Amino acid sequence: MKLFLILILFILYTSCTIFKQHDISKLSVESEEKNSQYPDFRVTPYIQNPTSESISIIWFSHKNQPGEISYWSENKEIKNILSSSPQHAKSLYYSLVDLKDNPKSILPAPYKHRIRLTNLKRHLKFNYRVRQGQSEFSSSFSLPSIKKSFNFVVMADTETEPESIGKHAKWGNQDEKKRKYLIDQYLGLRNNLKVIQISNPDFIILAGDLVESGGEQRDWDEFWKHFAPLASNT
Repeated sequence: MKLFLILILFILYTSCTIFKQHDISKLSVESEEKNSQYPDFRVTPYIQNPTSESISIIWFSHKNQPGEISYWSENKEIKNILSSSPQHAKSLYYSLVDLKDNPKSILPAPYKHRIRLTNLKRHLKFNYRVRQGQSEFSSSFSLPSIKKSFNFVVMADTETEPESIGKHAKWGNQDEKKRKYLIDQYLGLRNNLKVIQISNPDFIILAGDLVESGGEQRDWDEFWKHFAPLASNT
């Protein structure tokens, strides 16, 4: 197993390295195109609470319609199919602050879908496909196994907020007021997540400050726009 260094977000050196390795404008376009591929999902499927023989698949939809998940191990063609029972996530409504700051971006409270897959075998890779309305999302996962070594990522201060898009934050001391980061927070996070995906970690730890304002649903929507694709298989 290769060693994995802990990534610290939004540090200039990290941003410069990523800038050299990847076409940033292309990454931005790819991320937006991926989000537009699944219009019936508010949040695309992601995995949670894995054990040695079970795991949960969670997603959010715009409409109160059941979804369908099919899953199978990589060495079998037989597919198991389950239907979800959507629950109205009323607590995820947009607050008065959201309404005041950006009334044009208001979304109604979504519907949560959660399916627990059980009696799975360790050491196998599983593929899954979720159909919600006319949208279809596919990914894969492996259950935790006993390893002598493993890769993981510890990160913090993602502080997502849609208002940061296109704005380059100040960087430096009082004598360098005009000095700013080379890229905005949106692209900084996107590129850090790209590096994490390439590293293929076994798990990720988020230490805190996930969004800029915890009471603003827009910031959480922005968070899942970034993290749901990675969380679909990690």
